[in-house]
Amino acid sequence: MIEKQTQAEDVTFADVFGLKEEIDEVRTIFTILSDAEKYTELGAILPKGVILSGEPGTGKTLLARILSKEFALPFHTIIANEFKDKDTSAQSNCLVKMFEKASQKTPSVVFIDELDSFLGCNRPYDCNTVLVNQLLSLMDGFYQNNQVFVLAATNRIKFIPPSLLRPGRFDKTIKLDLPDADVRFDVLRNLTKNIAHDSALSLEKVANLITGKTIAEIKQITSDAIINVVKTDQKQLTLDDFITAIDRQNLGIMKKEDNRKEETRIRTAIHEAGHALMQYALMDGENFNKVSITKTSDSHGHMSYGKFERGELLNEEELKTMIAILLAGPVSEKIMCGSLSMGIESDIERATNIATHMVKQTGMSDLGLRYFGKEKLFSEPISEHYNNLIDETISGMIQDIALSCSETIKANATTLEAIVQALLEKNLLLKPEVDSIIKAYPLIKNTT
Repeated sequence: MIEKQTQAEDVTFADVFGLKEEIDEVRTIFTILSDAEKYTELGAILPKGVILSGEPGTGKTLLARILSKEFALPFHTIIANEFKDKDTSAQSNCLVKMFEKASQKTPSVVFIDELDSFLGCNRPYDCNTVLVNQLLSLMDGFYQNNQVFVLAATNRIKFIPPSLLRPGRFDKTIKLDLPDADVRFDVLRNLTKNIAHDSALSLEKVANLITGKTIAEIKQITSDAIINVVKTDQKQLTLDDFITAIDRQNLGIMKKEDNRKEETRIRTAIHEAGHALMQYALMDGENFNKVSITKTSDSHGHMSYGKFERGELLNEEELKTMIAILLAGPVSEKIMCGSLSMGIESDIERATNIATHMVKQTGMSDLGLRYFGKEKLFSEPISEHYNNLIDETISGMIQDIALSCSETIKANATTLEAIVQALLEKNLLLKPEVDSIIKAYPLIKNTT
């Protein structure tokens, strides 16, 4: 969700990209509130509350701001951060006073930003019971008869107690999803409409490179890319400007001086070359972007490619492909250097998380179609026997994929070495350069 380039105070629903169905839903609710009698006389029950959920930067607070301006309803806002240093009694009193104020002119809206933080939720269902009960009492009691509607926003909907999510409390939960490829493209096109584009710049490719980014993050990336154009006195916006901005957000500040030991540079090159080789072996270089050993404030090197679109129903093969690409770096280090380094931590953490999800939550293992996910309130605990089986299955899956990686890397040692040498010479290889290496040293893909 994004406001097009208008003044923030003038933003309306007409200035928003994406979330068409979500906007229709909230507009319908607020239309009902604005003309309640028209609906109640026919037997409709007025909604009491709505929660806007979604990751940070998806536009929850912005949507609330637009609602407050487009509908002639009094808005009373509670921001969780303003109460973080207050004790429970003070927070409870504030909540009561806000409802009292809202009831003086109705229909009205109480907006609670960061509901989970305001309720002191530290993990699922573990919230401040005094505040939860106070909010339940206010939503169930006198103030609802006076048409006080509660709108809330949260980044962590799973933390909100079920007692608040039942009909008659927060009647609806509206999830604001991350933008898909089409929306990301529209946002990029709108944000760059005032600057000339290089003929080789493809906004479709940029949109693919920023899969999983929120609108707020896309705005920052685009701004950084434009700033780079001005800073370097260019006349046109290029793909490289976007890549630099994306790297800045993902990896931190690029270091101009590389003071690493040569041994570290070589190991980094081997690691990143392993990622790149496996991406080509399993995905034929599809959506491959670049591989680099340039040091940044947060990374020794990286390989980037367009990830699977968020929201797609990834199958077992695709998930195992993601694990294999992650493990190829550590496996290459082990083969070529004879040992592992601390730089593999992020790779194996992410690989383990994917494998764990496959085994425990999606039935993609020999344990069958059973859910072993996070334990919920009143759910039966997982037995020690099954916990041991789960651990063995996850470890077995990772080890099998790592073994397959090892076979592929050993079979293509010449190709790996060519990528490593090119990285040590240039620090950065874009797709055309890796394509040339793969053409000169064709991959042996079937190693079984």
